[in-house]
Parts: sequence; structure tokens; C-alpha cells
Amino acid sequence: MSIVEEEYFRAWGAVGGAARVERAFSLYAEMRAMLEFQVRKRHPELSDKEIPWEVARLMYLSDEGTQRLLEQARAKLC
Repeated sequence: MSIVEEEYFRAWGAVGGAARVERAFSLYAEMRAMLEFQVRKRHPELSDKEIPWEVARLMYLSDEGTQRLLEQARAKLC
């Protein structure tokens, strides 16, 4: 581990659990917003109702079980 990584982990360890959870939620929200932007740019034909489904599909692309659940839920709700 590099000195920079050690310092990063030390600093985040010192801020406490609540701050780490807040940061995790912030990173999640930013990632989701970036994916939504990309989906809207690549697929302008998708409706506002379809966008969250495509974003979720991309977020969980490597999780086959979640992909199946998303497909099932989308088929029932759309």
C-alpha cells in the first residue's frame, strides 16, 4: 500500500461511521447521476419511465441474479 493510500485510509478512519456512510451515499448518487446522463445521451428515444430501468441494469450489469429480478419486475410493472 502506498503512502497516499495509507493516509487516505487513516483520514477516513478518523472521521467516524456516519461520515463514511454519508460519503458512500454521495458516491452512489453521483455514480447513478453519471449513468443516467450517459443513458439519456446514448438513448434519447427512451422515456422518463424507461430511464431508471436502464440505469439499474447498468449498475448491476455483473450481477446475473439482480439482472433477472430487474427483468421480472420490469415485465410486471411496464
